[in-house]
Amino acid sequence: MKILKAILLIALITITMSAFSQHLGVKAGINIANIEGDDIESGFDSRTGYHAGIYLTYVLSEKWTFEPGVLFSTKGVKFSLSESYDMGNNLVFSEEYEARIATQYLDIPFSFNYHPEPKLQLSLIPTISVLLDNKIEMIEKQCVGGSCTGSKTEDSSTEGIRSTDLGFGFGAGYSLTTNLRLLAGYTLGLLSIDDEDDSDVYHRVASFSVAFQF
Repeated sequence: MKILKAILLIALITITMSAFSQHLGVKAGINIANIEGDDIESGFDSRTGYHAGIYLTYVLSEKWTFEPGVLFSTKGVKFSLSESYDMGNNLVFSEEYEARIATQYLDIPFSFNYHPEPKLQLSLIPTISVLLDNKIEMIEKQCVGGSCTGSKTEDSSTEGIRSTDLGFGFGAGYSLTTNLRLLAGYTLGLLSIDDEDDSDVYHRVASFSVAFQF
């Protein structure tokens, strides 16, 4: 239902903005994602994901363009923990845990672009994100006296994760040609990921993209 509402929103914007010159484009790149908040403990590291999708460019004036889009985007985080214990008799017991969390969203960015120079753009980017899936990979390893065992488990669950996020981003871009641009941005999640609001945990995503306009 939320995806349908997102599609209807894009359709409404397209109809409303039809009076302006418009161009279709595709965009893809990498995300360097992490989480931040008062309830975040040590051990969390950024995770590299990706994004890909389409956008429309509306030329509002010589200096301003507006670009709504629809992107499939992976965010998330990595968590690692290691501990060791001296068991005596020259034996050491060690444990290593690593969790890789890949949270998948349908991102709907609304990029307002200012062009101080024809090839340069500076952007403010409010974004609506609709949760699609959340994949969790757990890796565990135990060693005693040099002999090690381990396991790897995978799961998929969106339980406890807010179904819709709002973000605010800023970015910059440079046009290599009339049709090809390099883009970079940083987005701050404005709503806690925690569906029950019991903790303050927010997405933080740096993105680097290549955009091609038809």
